[in-house]
Order: sequence, then C-alpha cells, then structure tokens
Amino acid sequence: MKFFSLVATLATAASAVLGQYCGTKCDASKVPNEVLSAPLQLVAIVDQNNPSIKYQIGGTVIIKDDCHFTVENFYMFPGTLSAKWMGAKIGATEGINLSKDGAVSAIDPNQPQTLSFDVSDVNIFCPASLLSDVGRIQLLDSNYQLLAYADVNPSVTADGSGAKASTGTTSNTSTSNNGKSSTSDASTAKWSMAILGLTSVVALLLA
Repeated sequence: MKFFSLVATLATAASAVLGQYCGTKCDASKVPNEVLSAPLQLVAIVDQNNPSIKYQIGGTVIIKDDCHFTVENFYMFPGTLSAKWMGAKIGATEGINLSKDGAVSAIDPNQPQTLSFDVSDVNIFCPASLLSDVGRIQLLDSNYQLLAYADVNPSVTADGSGAKASTGTTSNTSTSNNGKSSTSDASTAKWSMAILGLTSVVALLLA
C-alpha cells in the first residue's frame, strides 16, 4: 500500500515540477503581421530558497519571427548560476524550452542589454513555434522557480484559441495590478504544490 502511495505522490510532484510539452517546428520565414511584445513582469521578488536574495528583473520581450525572440533592455540583479527561458500557452501548466540551461550574469539595471534567442536549435526532438505554441515567455531558474514572465501573445491560450497567432495578432501589453496578483498567486501555488509533493515523498521514504 505504501508503494502505491509513493508512486502516486511521485507522479503528482513530477507533473507539478516537470510538466512539459513539445510543439511544432518553427519557420523563420513566418513573421507576425504586427509587433508581438510585452514587458517582463517580476514574480520572484524574494528568492524562494534564499530570502536574502531580492531580484530586480526587467526588459521587453519581442517575437521577431516564428523562430527568434529578443529581450530588449534586459537587466537582472543578482544573476543566477542556472536558468532558462521557457514558453507556454497562457493558462497552461506545461512549458516548452526556448533556451538551454545556462548562467545568467548579473546585469546592472542602469546598463540593460539586449538578448537574442533562436529556438530552432534548442531541442530538435522537442521543437517550438513561437507563433503557434507560445503565448507567455518566462524565465525560470534550475529549481523551476518562476522569476519573471511576459504575456507576449495573449491569443495563444491553453483552450486552443491561439489558432490565429500566426497572423500576427497584436498583444495587449497592459496588465492590471489585479492581473499581476492573480498570475503571481497561481505561480506561487503551483510551486508550493510541487514542494509539498516532494516533501511527502521524503516522508514516505523515511516512514
């Protein structure tokens, strides 16, 4: 009985932390009809594992074409040893890698930089189309802590309403304070569930 409980707990924890999907191969010749961009919204004001770390993160995410996006005027302080950019359909609990894991150096908010990414060569076995598969672009650390996100293409949602994304639907870059709070709360709840699940696993193993 304990074995089945352990398996169930592991499945719950894995789905909360490792939820991932694969999209379709991108085509750089496809470009949005209008600009798809949105400012990064800071989520991890205080690091979940080290309360002494208080993040400053900002910039504007822009989808250039189906394979390329940039983060203009990007800054992050302090940096992190391992992080990656992931895409997701808005309202979904699964993500898709848009960059490989790597260190993100500290970038002074007074001296922001522009970062450029090509999603076509991140994982050939799990491709991503920015126009069809991605509504939200988010920055996560190696513990899958959500650091910041940008709803760059609100038409791409989990309910499948993103079919028109390739036509270049303009994103709405304004976000109300209530919207920010709801998203932050949802993200916090997701990671809390993951931590609780992993804690349960340890407890079952020690019992």
